[in-house]
Amino acid sequence: MKTLSLILLGLVALTAVDAHIRLSFPKARMFDLDFLDNVRTRSPCGMPENATGKGVYKTKLMTGSAVDVTWHMAFPHGGGFRIQILHRNGTIAHELTPTSSGTPWFSANNNTVQNYLAMLPSGFTCDHCILRLTRNAREWVTTSGPYIFWSCADVEIKNFQCTQLDCYNGGSMPSNCNNASPSCTCSNSMSSGDRCQYTNECETNADCNNKGQCIAINQDYYYPLKQCFCNAGAYGYKCAKTSSLTTAMPSDTSSYTYSKLDTNSEIWYKIISASSEVEVIHKTTTKSWAALGWRPQGLRASCQLFPAGAAAGLLIGPGGRPEGNAEGNPEGNAEGTTKPEGNAEGTTKPEGNAEGTAAAEGTAAAEGTAAAEGTAAAEGTSKPEGTAAPEGNAEGTTKPEGNAEGTTKPEGNAEGTTKPEGEGTTKPEGEGGNSEGGGAAGGPVSHPMDCMDMVIGSARGNTFRLFDYYSRDRSTPRMDAYYGETDSITAAVGSEVNGITTLRWRKKLTADGQTDHEIKDTIMDVIYAYGQKSPFSHQFPSGLVNSHRANDYYGDDELKYHGYQNRGRQSLNFYGGTKLTTGNCAGSWGTGCAAGACVNNLNWNVYNDGTVHFSMSAKTDKWIALGISDDTKMPNTDAIVGWVSSGIPSLKDRFVNGYAPPAVDAIGNVNLVNGSLVNGVTLLNFYRKINTTDTQNDKTLHGCHYFIFAIGGNYNKNSYAISKHASTPFVTIRRVCIDGSKCSQNKPPLTGGALSIFTMTHLLITIFGLVVAKLF
Repeated sequence: MKTLSLILLGLVALTAVDAHIRLSFPKARMFDLDFLDNVRTRSPCGMPENATGKGVYKTKLMTGSAVDVTWHMAFPHGGGFRIQILHRNGTIAHELTPTSSGTPWFSANNNTVQNYLAMLPSGFTCDHCILRLTRNAREWVTTSGPYIFWSCADVEIKNFQCTQLDCYNGGSMPSNCNNASPSCTCSNSMSSGDRCQYTNECETNADCNNKGQCIAINQDYYYPLKQCFCNAGAYGYKCAKTSSLTTAMPSDTSSYTYSKLDTNSEIWYKIISASSEVEVIHKTTTKSWAALGWRPQGLRASCQLFPAGAAAGLLIGPGGRPEGNAEGNPEGNAEGTTKPEGNAEGTTKPEGNAEGTAAAEGTAAAEGTAAAEGTAAAEGTSKPEGTAAPEGNAEGTTKPEGNAEGTTKPEGNAEGTTKPEGEGTTKPEGEGGNSEGGGAAGGPVSHPMDCMDMVIGSARGNTFRLFDYYSRDRSTPRMDAYYGETDSITAAVGSEVNGITTLRWRKKLTADGQTDHEIKDTIMDVIYAYGQKSPFSHQFPSGLVNSHRANDYYGDDELKYHGYQNRGRQSLNFYGGTKLTTGNCAGSWGTGCAAGACVNNLNWNVYNDGTVHFSMSAKTDKWIALGISDDTKMPNTDAIVGWVSSGIPSLKDRFVNGYAPPAVDAIGNVNLVNGSLVNGVTLLNFYRKINTTDTQNDKTLHGCHYFIFAIGGNYNKNSYAISKHASTPFVTIRRVCIDGSKCSQNKPPLTGGALSIFTMTHLLITIFGLVVAKLF
C-alpha cells in the first residue's frame, strides 16, 4: 500500500453553514446562495436583481392577500427574523412581521421557524418591489449594528385576479379559481404548494428509471424532499447513467494511496492514467452525507467573482471594498475602519439592471434529461418575465442540501475560520484576510470553503446518490449543474452498512468548467465533512438549545451544517508525494516529494541512553517545527520550534494549548546540537529524552504518536514570538511508534572526533539543498 501526502492544515473551526438562509417562496433571486450577509455582501440583498443576465423573474402577489413565506435554513442561530417589502431602490415600504424598537426581530425565542404567513398591506401596489427576509444571528454584532443574513425575491404586487397568477413547474391556474384562496393545479404528483412551487425528484421508483429507490428526506423546505438513491451500476440524476463501478469497497486496495482523515473518516485514492481520472473511496462512520473538496493552493480570491453577474453583490466585487479586520470585526482590512455594507433597514439601492424581458432565472431542461439543480423543470422552455409560469423552483431537483465545509473534527486554527455557533461572542469572526470580506479580490483565498470543487454523496443500504458540487463561498455548495456547468463524475457506487457510509467515485482530472479544478501532481487544499445528528455538535450554544427541534433538526442525509466535530481541512497530493519509513528505533519522513527528492525531511534515531535524536530540514528561511500529537490536531500538541538567524540556530520547547501560537515551556527539555541555513534550506539537529520531568507540557515519546511538520511564518529572534505557519502543516498518515527498550545502539558523539550522525546529516542535507534549489 502506498503512503500518501497529507498536510494537516491548522484545522479550522470552519463556518461552513452558519445560519444559512434562502427563500423558498416567493422564489429567491438567482443565484440563491444562502450565506449572503451584511458583512460580506451589499445591501439590500447581497445578490443583484439580474445576476443571470437573463432577465428578472417577479412573483405575482395579490394586494392584501396572505402569503405563506417559506425558507430553508441550514443552521439555526439564536435570534429572530424580519420580512419586509422594499421599494426597488432598497428603501423599506412595509414591515410584514411585528416589530418595535424594543423587539426588532420576530420569533427570537423560536429559532427553528422556517415559514411565516405574511399579510400584504391593502391598497399597496408595485410593478417591481422586493420581498426581503433577514435573519439575525444574535451571537454576533457588527460595528454598525446586528449581524444578519438576507435573501430577496423580486415581486409584483397588484390587484390581480387569481387567473393572472403564475404557477410553477408546469402547473396551471383553474379558470374557476377563488380570489380569496387561489390554488394552482399541478401537472404531476411531484409538485405541491398553492403555486406548485415545491417539487420532488421522484414519487415512485419508476421516477428513478427503476434503477434505484425513491427515498424521503426530511429537509424542511429544501426540496426535493424525495430523492433517487441508485442501485449499484447506476448513478447520476434519476439514476440515468451507467457506472462501471459496482462495488463500494474493493477487496484489494494495494494500488491505492491511503489517508486517515480523522477517527471517523478515511480515504483511498489513485490516479488512473489510461483514462485520465482520479478514483476515490471515501469511508465514513455516518448515516448521513459525506463530502470531499479540493482546490489549488495559492488560489486568488478573485475566483469568487464567479458567477460574473453575482459578483456585484460581493464587497470585493466590482466597485466593492473589503470589510472589517483580523481582530474579530467583520472580516476585511487591517484597519477595520469600514462598516458593514447595509443593515437590517437596507437603505441603499439594489444593484442590477432594469427588468429584463428574458426568461425567469434558471434554464429550462428538456424532458427526460438530467434537470440542472435550480433550473427550470422539464416541461419546455423559459418564458418572458410576467407571462407563463416559471419552469422550476429555486431549490432545484437534484442536489442534497447542505454545506461542504469539510468533514472532520474541529480542525481550527488561530484565525478561527468558522463562526462559533452560539452565544458569548460579540463580533462576527474575522479571519484576517478572508477571501470574501477580508481582502481585495487579488489577494489569496483563505476560507476553506471558498472556490472548492467538491463531491458530495450519501447512501441508504446498497443504494446511494452522489454528485459533482461547487462551493463558491460559505454558502451551501450547489451542484455544478446549478451554475450551468457539467457534472464530471464518470462512475460511482456507494453503500451504508451498520452506520458506515462508503462512497466510491471517479472523476476527470481535467476541469470541465469554472466549477471544476484540474487535479495535478501537486499538493492541493482539501476539505471534508459529514452530516451530524442529535446530539448535535455546535461549538457554542445555538438556537437548538432547549428547542423542540433539538432531536430532529438534523436528519439522515440532510445536507445541513455538519457540526463542529465532523469536518476538517488537509492538504493532499492525489498523485502521492510523501515518504514515511518507521521502526521502533529509527525512522524518516519526507514531504513535498517529487522526482525522487523531498523538500522537507525529518529523521530520527533512538539510542540506548533513552534519548531520541532528530534532524529536521525544510526549504525555507522561516521557522520550522516538529509537533507530537495524540490525534493530529493542534490543541494539546508538544512542539519544538526553531530557526537560523544570521548563522545562529535557535530552538525552543513549546506546547500548543489551542489554535494559537505555541507558548515557550517554562522548562526546556530540548537540546540543540547545531543548525544551518544553506542554499535556502534550514537544518536543525537536536535531541530530547523519551521521558522528561515536564509531564504537563512534554509528551512521552514512548508509544505511538502522530508527527506534525510545520513551516513558518516569521519569528522574532529576541522575544521568540512566531507568526502563523505560512502553509498547511504536514501530518504523518499513521502514528509513529517508538520503543526505547528495543533500541541498543549507542549514542553517537555530538562534538569532535569522527563525523556524527548530525554532522553527516548536516552535510548530506546541505548537498541536497543544492539539488533542491535547482529542482524548484
